[in-house]
Amino acid sequence: MNIALDVMGGDHAPEAVIDGMLLALETLGNEDRILAIGPAKKTEALLAERGYQADPQVPNGLRARPPPRPAETMRPGEPE
Repeated sequence: MNIALDVMGGDHAPEAVIDGMLLALETLGNEDRILAIGPAKKTEALLAERGYQADPQVPNGLRARPPPRPAETMRPGEPE
């Protein structure tokens, strides 16, 4: 499923919209995408503050990618 989201829509935008988008990402499957439509620099900054990053492969919008899980970032041989 693809969802386009206007991050500037709402009384407490864009912060509240970004927070809601990130909550939705937790429940959606890996094949689902949320395309955030709005000011790129502001949206990227809000995502970074929350530990997420924009997907650079999505033109004219931002798709949030969750931060890597600790198991995915560890290198072989590193202590846990």
